[in-house]
Amino acid sequence: MLYHLDTCSIFRGFLIVDGWCEHGVPEILYRGEPVHATSLSIARPDVAAVHGGHPEKWGFKVAASLSPVIDNRELALRFGDVVLQAPGTMLEDMENAQFNSMTQRLLAESKPNDKVLEIGSRARSGNTNRHLVHPEVEYYGLDIAAGPNVDVVGDAHHLSRHVGGQIFDTIFSVSVFEHLLMPWMVALEMNKALRIDGLAYIQSHHTFPLHDQPWDFWRFSKDAWSGLFNAHTGFEIVDTGRALRCRIAPETTAMAHTQPGLDDGPGGHLLSACLVRKIGSPKVQWEAEASEVYNLAYDHGVR
Repeated sequence: MLYHLDTCSIFRGFLIVDGWCEHGVPEILYRGEPVHATSLSIARPDVAAVHGGHPEKWGFKVAASLSPVIDNRELALRFGDVVLQAPGTMLEDMENAQFNSMTQRLLAESKPNDKVLEIGSRARSGNTNRHLVHPEVEYYGLDIAAGPNVDVVGDAHHLSRHVGGQIFDTIFSVSVFEHLLMPWMVALEMNKALRIDGLAYIQSHHTFPLHDQPWDFWRFSKDAWSGLFNAHTGFEIVDTGRALRCRIAPETTAMAHTQPGLDDGPGGHLLSACLVRKIGSPKVQWEAEASEVYNLAYDHGVR
């Protein structure tokens, strides 16, 4: 049977799936039982051009109201005799393959006894990112606040000041750069603390809800990283990527230009990341005391 999913998402308690199938609209199942759904046939001339038949035969959009608390892994779609379990997981795996190749390379290039620095290392939920590098590295965790998995407490805007002139083989950061008031300054500080030819991996957000306010300053497309990591800051881009596609929808229909909705556009991605390599010293400087510009006494999750 020929079928394909374009999207499979849950929004405000509704499961919405669209795609195409040679035998019409799929049935939504939860824990093996059918769920009442509303469906719509969508013309797909692109699919008909490849597989034949009328365009109206192929496309579908189906939506179902879900219980407030569900296990996404228990959702399934039935295409005739074919049952596709946890369909959203399948889409996620396809989307993330190229994105994950950056962390795979970071892990592959790290070696025992390498000196590795993580910016924003505090294990707020009991989880760490140490799996991104070799388990036998000499690991240092820096964070704005003391806590589990933190070796050095300090502001990344003044990274070199806090690590005492140490030089690292690898630097990485996950879900931190959106909280940096001046991320270009941190890029320059990373250069000071990274050896020539050393790798750095930065993961942040492209499209994501505001969080940990008032210290939520930035969002990054996969193309934005070149503005921070370039020959002027002493880096070259090795790779960039994005993952976890998302849609944007306003909470009101009052504004005419939002119709039929921003969600009909290309949307965005929850995650954005880059893998960069140090190629030399910066050609520019940015000297500022970040705490004099804004109150950076970050206190979310601090016990």
